[in-house]
Amino acid sequence: MFQDKVVIVTGAASGIGRAVCEQMAEKGARLVMADINEGLLKEAAASISKGGRHARPVVLDVRDFNAVKKMVDDTAAEHGRLDYMFNNAGVAVMGEARYFEYDDWKRVIDINL
Repeated sequence: MFQDKVVIVTGAASGIGRAVCEQMAEKGARLVMADINEGLLKEAAASISKGGRHARPVVLDVRDFNAVKKMVDDTAAEHGRLDYMFNNAGVAVMGEARYFEYDDWKRVIDINL
């Protein structure tokens, strides 16, 4: 089902995003892995790329509309299409909501939504 499909995954460097990438790669997908954590992203993409799998890392802050658009446009131009996009990036703020600062709420909303 995913053989040779072109797939973008945000939040791809760890957790659920990385697990999605690993599963998609096993099924033959051509991955574009996006994350803000450059070091972890490059390690994840290198690990997934072993054995002839295709995983290209893109350092990306999903809050930057123009950067996300460029990634999508570049992917479609490179492969002639984009089959799937998993918007998996997300953050959480720990603690009692009454103590959250405005910037905490803004960051959660901007990334998660």
